[in-house]
Amino acid sequence: MLNSIAIFTIAIFITGCSKQDTTRITEAKNFSQQYIETIPFKLYSLYHIHDKTNPNINIYLEGDGRVRKSYTQISKDPTPKSKTVIELASLDPAPNVVYLARPCQYSPDDLQTICSNKYWTNARYSEEVVNSINQAIDKVKTDMGATRVNLIGYSGGGTIAMLIAARRGDVNSVRTLAGNLDLTAMQQYYKCKPLNESLDPMDIAHRTRNIAQVHFIGAKDKTVPPYVVKNFTEKAQLRDKQMVILPDVDHQKGWAKLWPELLEYVP
Repeated sequence: MLNSIAIFTIAIFITGCSKQDTTRITEAKNFSQQYIETIPFKLYSLYHIHDKTNPNINIYLEGDGRVRKSYTQISKDPTPKSKTVIELASLDPAPNVVYLARPCQYSPDDLQTICSNKYWTNARYSEEVVNSINQAIDKVKTDMGATRVNLIGYSGGGTIAMLIAARRGDVNSVRTLAGNLDLTAMQQYYKCKPLNESLDPMDIAHRTRNIAQVHFIGAKDKTVPPYVVKNFTEKAQLRDKQMVILPDVDHQKGWAKLWPELLEYVP
């Protein structure tokens, strides 16, 4: 058994990408970048806003990032090696698209000051983290003149998406991809100690029932098994079609190919 911090992390960050890969994707889609000041974190973001008369913004929430450097060593920098979420954002044809990284990702100055590795391990879904991302969404809305948001969260970003959706009144829809939506089930799956500084979407599932939402999960996902998502949809009393199992998708592979089609899915 791994130690108490080695939770939910095995095999998540095998496929990497270079900075050149990220630059190529963002430049091809005319993304700009900025850091958004929140309390207590500064969050990295990418965005393109092509229609300020459109009241909606699609906001992509990054996953947990590079939690561990090895089986026995916690990463010093949680910036994700995978380009999955940025690539999905780049494929979105919506006029207004924003990508938000998680606290301490892409932020070397923060890593030297306020960031503790608990924010990408035990406290990765803590009140401080959720509140910081919620603040960033408020600032994005104000800056862009938007009134409604569509949240799209990958893996641990799906966790954050549901926690945030439960506390906002301006969420049009939520889409999660390979979302970690039941922390207890994941703890039991990995036979590890709980993330006792984190909030659990299962505790607020009932408050999200009336939000338009769909949860995509890969049938071949060994990192977040499909029953973890099913536990949440049952707790929230969602309809069967609000959970979609994709037969040829695992935790990382297959999402980009299907994403334009999945964006059209209406729960």
